[in-house]
Order: sequence, then C-alpha cells, then structure tokens
Amino acid sequence: MVQSSDTKLRNIPVRRGAILFALLWTVIISGSLVWNLHQEHQAILNQAISEGNANFDKDTVYRRWSSLHGGVYVPVSEHTPPSPYLSHIPERDITTPSGRRLTLMNPAYMTRQVQELSELQYGVKGHITSLRTLRPGNEPDDWEKKALQSFHEGQKEASEVEIMDSIPYLRFMRPFFTEEGCLQCHDHQGYILGDLRGGISVSVPMDKYYALRKAQAVTLSIWHLILYFIGLSGIFLSARLLHKRIIENEKINENLVFDQERVNSLLALSGKFNLPENELIDFALEEAVRITHSDVGYFHFYDEDSATIHLLRWSRNVMASCAVAESESAYPLENAGIWADCIRQRKAIVHNDYAMLANKKGLPDGHFSIKRHMSVAITDGDHIVAVAGVGNKDLPYDEGDVNQLTLYMGRAWQIIKDNRSKSILEERQDQLKLFRQLIDQSNDAIFIVSTDDGHFLDVNGRASEMLQYDYQELITLGVQDIDVGVPEEFTWEGHIAELRDLPHMLLDSVHRRKDGSTFPVEINVRLFKQNNSEYMIAAARDITDRKNIEKELLEHRDNLERIIQERTDNLAARTKELERSQKALQYLLEDVNEAKEKLETANVKLQELDRLKSMFIASMSHELRTPLNSIIGFSGIILGDMAGEINDEQRDMLSRVSRAGNHLLSLITDIIDIAKIESGKIIPYPEKFPLDMLIDEAVGQIKASAMEKGITVLKKMPDMPVVMHTDRRRLLQCLLNYLSNGVKFSEKGTITVEVTSTGTKAEGTEAQKEKQAGIPEGWIEISVTDTGMGIREEDMKLLFGSFVRLDSPMKTTIPGTGLGLYLTKKITSEVLDGEVGAESKEGEGSRFWLRIPLVLQQV
Repeated sequence: MVQSSDTKLRNIPVRRGAILFALLWTVIISGSLVWNLHQEHQAILNQAISEGNANFDKDTVYRRWSSLHGGVYVPVSEHTPPSPYLSHIPERDITTPSGRRLTLMNPAYMTRQVQELSELQYGVKGHITSLRTLRPGNEPDDWEKKALQSFHEGQKEASEVEIMDSIPYLRFMRPFFTEEGCLQCHDHQGYILGDLRGGISVSVPMDKYYALRKAQAVTLSIWHLILYFIGLSGIFLSARLLHKRIIENEKINENLVFDQERVNSLLALSGKFNLPENELIDFALEEAVRITHSDVGYFHFYDEDSATIHLLRWSRNVMASCAVAESESAYPLENAGIWADCIRQRKAIVHNDYAMLANKKGLPDGHFSIKRHMSVAITDGDHIVAVAGVGNKDLPYDEGDVNQLTLYMGRAWQIIKDNRSKSILEERQDQLKLFRQLIDQSNDAIFIVSTDDGHFLDVNGRASEMLQYDYQELITLGVQDIDVGVPEEFTWEGHIAELRDLPHMLLDSVHRRKDGSTFPVEINVRLFKQNNSEYMIAAARDITDRKNIEKELLEHRDNLERIIQERTDNLAARTKELERSQKALQYLLEDVNEAKEKLETANVKLQELDRLKSMFIASMSHELRTPLNSIIGFSGIILGDMAGEINDEQRDMLSRVSRAGNHLLSLITDIIDIAKIESGKIIPYPEKFPLDMLIDEAVGQIKASAMEKGITVLKKMPDMPVVMHTDRRRLLQCLLNYLSNGVKFSEKGTITVEVTSTGTKAEGTEAQKEKQAGIPEGWIEISVTDTGMGIREEDMKLLFGSFVRLDSPMKTTIPGTGLGLYLTKKITSEVLDGEVGAESKEGEGSRFWLRIPLVLQQV
C-alpha cells in the first residue's frame, strides 16, 4: 500500500501540474473579477432604485397629507396661480376677511411643486401621470405609458436605465390608487375607491453612481491582481516543495520496503510455533541470515550456571562451505573466541573488518573465511540463554542489523520457551485431571477457601451441583455469599485463629442456592499449608433428609400434646359458651322488640319530612324561578336600551337588580341540585366526548371576566387526546365552579387548567411523577390552579362544606352562596363516581382538583 502510494506520488508530472494549476487560478481570478464587477453594477443599480423608492415615498406622503385635508389653501402668486383643472370645485378660490386671495391646491398640484423643487435642488425628476389625465402636463411619455399599462396587468413597480437629454437616468415608477381624498377632484372622471388612478414617475441621474462604480471597479481589479500574483507564487512554491518531497519519499520507501520484509519474516516465524525445536531454529536462523543480507549464521544455547556454550545449529551455507573436523558440542566460555564477546560484555558485538582484529584466535583448518561478523546475546529477563551470530555481509553491519537480529532470534527463543513450558504444563494438567476426577466424584461439596477474606479459590463439581451455580460463577463468590447460618458476631480472623488450634471443626449451618432457596448442611473444616501459604478446605454435606426426619419427629410429639390440650380446653370453653348464649338470647329478643317499635315510629316521621321537602323544592323551583327569570329578562331589556335610553343612576340600579337576580337564581339552582343528589333523583347521562373541547368551552365562558381583571387563563393538556364517557353537563358544571372561584378570588396573575392521566406519558419531572402516582389506573385528574389570595391552613378543613364562606378581605365585595364547592363535591362523588380535593398556601394561590374515571360505569 505504501509502495503504491509513493509510486503514484513519484509519477506526478509536477511541472505540468503547476502550469495547469496556474491556468486554473487565472480562470478563477478572472471569473471572480467579472462576477464582482457584475455584483457591483447590480448594487449601484439597487442604490439608484432605493433613491427612486425614497422619492416616491416622499411624494406619496405629501400627496396623502394633502388628501387627508382635502387639499390646502395657499396665497395666489405668480408661481402658484389658481389651477384651471379645479374650476369645477365651487370653493377653488376664496378671499380671507382681510381681503387676501387664497386658491385650493389639490394633492397633485402640491406634489408637482415639490417634484419641481426636488429637481431644481437634487436633479431628481418627478412626474405624476395617468392614462386619464386632467392636466395635459401630466400626460405620460412612452416609457411611462408602458409602465402604466403593466400596472393594469398586475405589476407592482417598473424601473429601467434610459438616456434623457444625453444623460443616463434610472426611470422608476410605482402605481397609486384612488383614496377618499382623491374623489373631491376626480370623482367626475368615474373613479371609485381602490381604482388604479395612475403612477408617480421618478428619474434619478446615474452620473454619480457610474462614477462610484468606476472607482469600485479599479479597486476590485487591483485587489484581484494582487491576489492573482500571490496565488501564482503559492502554486510554484508548492510545486517545488512537492518535487523535493517526492525525492525524500523515494528514500523513505526503500527503508519501508525493507522494514516490511522484516515484519513479514517475523510474522512468518510466529506462525511456526508448532514445529519441532530444531526445525524452528533452522527456519529462524535462515531468515535472520536473509534479512541481514549475510552469508552465514549460527545459534547456540548458553548455560549461565556452568558458563558453557552448547553448540546447536548453523545455517545451510556454513554446513556447505565448512570442512572443519567434528569438534565438541559443549564449549566453555573461557575457551571461546571473540564471537562470544557478546556474552562476556552483555552487549552486541560488530566486527566490520574481521581481518584487522588484533585479539582474534584464528580459525581452524577447513573453516570458511570471515570478512565481517556480528553476534548478539539472547536474554530471558536478566539471564543470557543463547548466542546468535551472522557474518560476511557485503555492506557494513549497522544498528538496524543489530536490532533485527536481536528481535528475531529473541522471538525464536520465546517460542522455544513457550513450547517447553507448554509440554511441562500439559504433563502436569494430565496429573491434575486425574486428581480432579476423584474430587468431583465425592458425595460432599468441597471448597478451597482463602483465609484472607473467605473467597472461594476452587470448588468441586458436587458444590456446583448442590448450589446450582456454574463453576465460573461459584468461584467468584465467598463463604458469606452462600452461608446464611453465619452468626452476627462472626469474624473471619477469629474463625481462622480458632481453626489453628484444632485438627478440624464440625458444625451445622444453612446454605443458599442460586435461586434463593436454602438447605441445611453439615460442614467439616480444616486448615492446610502450601508453599508457605495457608488455605482452608471445607467439605459440606446436604443433611436435608436428616433434618426433615428430626423435624417430623418433633412435630408429631408437639402435635400430640397440642391435640390433647385443645380437646381439654374446647370442652370447658363450650360449656361456658352455652351458658352465656342462653342469657344473651333472652336479652337480645327484648332489645329487638323495643328497637322495632322505635324504627316504625321514626320511619313514619321521615316519610312525612321527605314529602314536605319535595313539596318545598318543587314550589321554590316554580314559584321563585319564574318571577326571577322575568326580573332578569326585563332588566336586561332595559339595560340594552331596547325600551328607551336610561341615565347612569338608573343603569347602575338595574345592574344591581340583574346581578342580585342572577345570584339568587344560581343559589336556587344549586339548592335544587343538592336536594336531587341527596334524594338520589339525579340520573347521570354518560356520553362520549373529547375532553379538550369541554375544557375549551369552560374556559370560554369565564374568559371575558378573567380578561377584565387582567388574568391569563392557561391550559396544559396531555400529548395524546383524551376521550371520556361520562356525564358531560355535570362535569362542565363542576369545572365552571372551580374556574369562576379562581377568577373571583384573584386580582391578577394566571389560572391554569391542567389535565393529568395515568394513560398519558409523564413529563419526566419528579413533581409530575408524584402527581400521576396519586391517580388510580383508568382515571383522570382535572385541576384548576390560581395565583390568587390563597386559603389559610386552618380554613382548609372547612372547604367543600355547605353554605361556607371563608373570612377574607374580598368577602364583602365578591358575591357567593357558599354552595359552589359543596355542590361540586356532591356531583363528583355521587354522580360522576369520583373525588375532589384542594391544596393552598396563603398569599400564593390555590389548586383545586377532581378525579373521575374515564368511563362512568352505570348501575
């Protein structure tokens, strides 16, 4: 991958690329300059159009001001003679009492003079024109006529640069429409309100704008030229740096290729771990010779204890070119030549000019010649375990060769060591498996426990089976995780100290399985030492059967004793009970007869009272509501001035009459409803309806009175629509009682209607969760929260009582019967099958709520 990338980099035509980038940069800068010049031209044009718009708005304001006053009268002068086009107006010319002549200037006349003054001072020409003109001077020219026609087709404005009197002007025009003040002068032309009557044309000289555009064009050209040369410099400098990097990368690539070969060789060695030891060493030695570009190599083991080198393996070239007679396989370090200096000095030894070495011992007959030589000591921790060497490289050995030989042959030693350890481990594992099988076949659960903290170090198969844990799960636990019979005063240190004084300990306890069930066990515990470490071994036996037998024997004995005692006690108790029952029966018969007579008398009286109450309620409903409806109706007619005008005093008195009538009618209605509820004559009429529509209806009925006091009414509804099946009229009545109370007892602030349901998603706050937790499943809570005066804590218990009006500063100014909350409670609990409640804090506000089922179950 690296080689491919660098090859691509090397093949880049740097010079040709720099030229192409320079051409591209030229195109970009030229395009930018053209685009900026175009944008500058458009900006200049937009400024001129803005000036035209400003002049149009100015003329329109003058014209509308004049139209607002129906024109203005000014002294007659040579500059302002009477307009012959207003001669049809009777009062075009008037004379003041002092004899001064005044003439009427209509909006067009006044605007025309303002335009002439603007042209004289600023050079901006203005012209009021129309397709139907009164004054010939207002006739449109060709451009204006074309613009006016476009206005009739729906266009909002027109603008264009045009040469006028050899000077470029921006022609700008917008329409104006017939207004109320225009009809005084133009009514006879057939115009009506809203008709397109003409337009105001503005001609702005472009000389100053073109001069500004020219200056901006020069500035833009200079900056683009500077940017162009900076970019060219950057392109050619980058090309030069790129060329230099390509050359450097070619050198780096050569090193990378060589390093990659070394890595591949090391990976190949790691894959040979399953070869026999000699074959593994031969493979490693040949690779070491190859990657160091050497001709020969060797690898020998070293024994530090005896300071002896055990000659082991040579590379293939050595065996082919060397004819030395067979020598000893073990070499004392003191007899070895300079090739063993790496062991003596514990560092790598490099001889790049072997022939010039003064302390070499010479080569035996038949040995191949040596030009260069390098040897390294292979270590395992702080110990030297082997020596490896290569020789006869064409180029001098360097630090990279030392590192590679050390790394490569060190890895070979690690593989040899791992294989030797693996062989020893496999042999010991076979022995342990046999012992483990014997342990697992035991009928007792065996635990090896740490004496430090009681953690399980090992367990047998019977322990896993007995406690229902996997082996891996069980060894992560400890004694106190499974033994529920450990006494509270138990300490681990004390338990270990007690075991040291005993050969073993036998005790009963209770163990807990993984599923939480328990069973009794008998445990035999002892300490043992291994490699100066202390361990505890415990053998636990399930004694459930034995305990069950003991328990059954105890139960049989206790049961026999209990049966004898119970039969004795029952015999005595029944004798006494029969005596008491005989006397109680006599007294009961006497009490029953007496109570029966009293109930019959009371029942007659109650029936008469119920009849009288029904007659009173029916009479009150008819005899009082009929005249009250007349009083309220007639007072409303008089207050509405339907019977003629009345003065303020009469209106105030009638308003009091109307309010008192409504209050009394509300009181009668509430009393009748309460009486019906208490007598069980109100039948709920459930119907299906969306709750949000009922909330909107209730809020709508009190919204006007809330707005009069500056109170804001808020709603908080669940994310999902709530559909209810209950008595809609009675629920609306309850909600209106809550809302009207909130408006009555609040001078400002807010009233919040909130709906909370167990079927809606909680908002996530602790307050919302706590609120929702109090609502039964399938119910809904509707609350009304105000920021009014609040209720004193001692008055809270009086709420929802009949004819209760709490003491407050507003008691004398706020009408009320004291039945609203009482009626709400009655309807909610006895008709809607729900409940009510309230929370309040004096001076901060109150919260009234009712909770009802979403579906009313009819009986």
